[in-house]
Amino acid sequence: AQTWRYQHPVLPTTSHFHHFGTADWGGGDGFNHLIWAPTLKKYVLFVRTNIDRQPYGARKERAVGRLESADFRHWTPHQICLRPWTDWQDRLGYGKHDFYHLPVFFYEGLYWSIASVFHWASDTVHLELFWSPDTSHWERVCPLQDFIPQGEVAAEPATPGPEPRWNVFAGNPRAVDSGCNFAIHRPVFLPDEIRVYYGASPGRHNAESARQSALCLATFRPDRLAGVAAGGT
Repeated sequence: AQTWRYQHPVLPTTSHFHHFGTADWGGGDGFNHLIWAPTLKKYVLFVRTNIDRQPYGARKERAVGRLESADFRHWTPHQICLRPWTDWQDRLGYGKHDFYHLPVFFYEGLYWSIASVFHWASDTVHLELFWSPDTSHWERVCPLQDFIPQGEVAAEPATPGPEPRWNVFAGNPRAVDSGCNFAIHRPVFLPDEIRVYYGASPGRHNAESARQSALCLATFRPDRLAGVAAGGT
C-alpha cells in the first residue's frame, strides 16, 4: 500500500521516461514488458523505442529499450538493447524489418524471447526466437526464420467478398495467423509439452489497421526451443 501512495510510484513521468537525449530519438509507445531477472537480482523493464532514420523524418524504425531497478522505484537511464539498423539489413539483402515486441522469460539459465518482428515489405509481423545471457545483449537464434510458422494465404479471389479479409471468419483465404502475430510473455511449461499462446490476425499491419484478431496456440515438446533436423532418408 505504501508503494502506491505516490503519484508515480514506479517510473518517472512519461515526458522524462521517453527522453533518449539524441537527435534521432523518435519517442516510444506500447508493448512494455517487466520481469524479475534472477541472475541480476533486479527488475528489468523492456520498452518499445522509436528511432528516426536519416534523413531526419524518414520512416521510424522500432527498437527495444531497457531499464533496470533493484527496488522497483529507482531506475537506470533508458538504454537501447536491441536495434534493427533497417537500412544496413536491406543492403545486406535481408529486407527491412524491425523489432516490435520483446517479451522476455527466464528458462534453463538463459533469457529468451519469442519476439514480434515487423517485416516492412510484406507489412506483416512474424514470431522469431531471441536469447540473451544477461538481458542486455541479444542474439537471434535463426534470423528471419519463423519460430511459429506464419499462416498461409491461399489464392485470393479478385472480387472482394462481403467480409473483409482482414477479419476472422470461416472460409477466409488468409489463415488467421497470416498477418500480425504477438506471443504471450511467457510460455506455459508443462511436464510433457510447452504451450505458446499468441494473438494473431489475418490483416496487414499498416494497410489494414482495422483488422480483427484471435487467440491461437502452438505446442512443442520440452527442451525443443531450437534444434537441427536431418533431411533426406
